[in-house]
Amino acid sequence: MKTLEVPDHLYPAIRDVVDTLSRKGQDYSESDDEWASNFAATSAHTGLATWECADFNEVQKLARLAALRKRGRGPLNENVEDTYRDKSCYAVLAYALLLHHNVIAHPTEAGGSAGGDSQFIVTGSPAIIAAGGGAGLPASGGPRD
Repeated sequence: MKTLEVPDHLYPAIRDVVDTLSRKGQDYSESDDEWASNFAATSAHTGLATWECADFNEVQKLARLAALRKRGRGPLNENVEDTYRDKSCYAVLAYALLLHHNVIAHPTEAGGSAGGDSQFIVTGSPAIIAAGGGAGLPASGGPRD
């Protein structure tokens, strides 16, 4: 078990992203083991890599923010804070999907399985978040196959 200290100024945002990913993920995958199934389906449909599908969703959030700014008015539905939180979730998912791909494509180089065997305890004020980790994954700027 590894411990990751989160600076106080980042803790609320990270806590909200982890909470949102946990809550919303239940609606998008067929099971807990298939956390990437929605992105795999989108990838098969579009021909994009799974992490690029998550990037695409993040771009949609950016386009929404740009449209609101151009119109010069506030949102009628989802508030701006929710849009930023969702955008953050898609960025984290894109990175997780890329790491997942690298572990599947290069298990020896990545130092282990893609099964999420590692666990991290993320600490900060005021509570502890238990989150699945990616220990032993390569620090990579992109796919390696």
